[in-house]
Amino acid sequence: MNRLRELDGLRGLAALIVLIYHISLTYPSLAAPYYAQPVEGPLAFALTYTPLHLLRDGRMAVYIFFVLSGLVLALPVLARGRAYPWLAYYPQRLIRLYLPVWAAVALGVALIALVPRGAEMGSIWLESAPDTFGATQIALDLTLVAGVGGVVSPLWTLRWEVLFSLLLPVYMFLATKFRRQWWALALASLILIGVGFRLDNEYLSILPMFMLGVASAAGLDDIRRSGEALKPRWRGLLLICAALLLVSPWLAQLVSVPGGLVGHLRVAVAAGAMLTVWCAICVPSFGNLLKARPFQWLGAISFSLYLIHEPIVIASAFWFGAENLILAGVVSCFSSLLLASVFLRFVERPSHRLALLVGRLLKGTLPQPSASATR
Repeated sequence: MNRLRELDGLRGLAALIVLIYHISLTYPSLAAPYYAQPVEGPLAFALTYTPLHLLRDGRMAVYIFFVLSGLVLALPVLARGRAYPWLAYYPQRLIRLYLPVWAAVALGVALIALVPRGAEMGSIWLESAPDTFGATQIALDLTLVAGVGGVVSPLWTLRWEVLFSLLLPVYMFLATKFRRQWWALALASLILIGVGFRLDNEYLSILPMFMLGVASAAGLDDIRRSGEALKPRWRGLLLICAALLLVSPWLAQLVSVPGGLVGHLRVAVAAGAMLTVWCAICVPSFGNLLKARPFQWLGAISFSLYLIHEPIVIASAFWFGAENLILAGVVSCFSSLLLASVFLRFVERPSHRLALLVGRLLKGTLPQPSASATR
């Protein structure tokens, strides 16, 4: 199975957007709209209520992560079918997720201890950042399943990644059973996401986002054929539609849409995330951009960057102070990218090697399939 390099680039782009998002939240005027506060200044307005919001929409990027995870985990299972080594899958997946998470929590604890967070910064986001930590908070972040402690705030998404990983056989049962009706699975998932947001139920609103990716994996050939059949201008329109869906809750606020409806538009963001993944696959200009070396490099460090950047951004802001936020942002950006490369080499890749070793050992204990089972 050939690696979809454009999806690596999309993952890297999404990780960069999350980094920019958190850096932007150190500025009081850019953090305010996320806390239902008025926006001050034309630049803050443009970066909040126009398509420029794409540059710093962290939640949008996270939804793309969820869809990507569903797709890339489903593809090898669909390719191997009943021969997929489930006994090896679980320890491999959990080792790959948890070892980097534990290292990221250690970094977060160290930065909270080393850089005081008590100064007045003006940003609601910075002022809400925890300045102390306890054993319970650390334990939650280390285990994830029961919740998160907030020592490293982006770990809230890893909780759902772990739950999805544990439930992957259920997703794959549905994908296999309804493989020809993959589009119906995607539609049903969007409906469940909408119901989940309406009921304020995280399980219903988030877990089906992974099914959007799983369904896309099941329909990958159809998606590719449909993309090839589209004329170039329609492919461009598809990409524009995806972008508008991703920022639709913010654009809607320009036309006085009721607050409740704005919240429900998050299902449109999920649809936009799925459509963005499709565009990466079937819009050649977008896919080729994502295959470019910078995005491929970002894709390689994306998981490490996602895990470690937030404590670095916060520590840098408090270290340099409210009067030097531009300098703090530049330093935290480059520091995050640099340390993500180090984290990749010394934490993430070793955890991958360990996971592969454990997987090989477990595969060796599995009974070999009969000749008839391999046909």
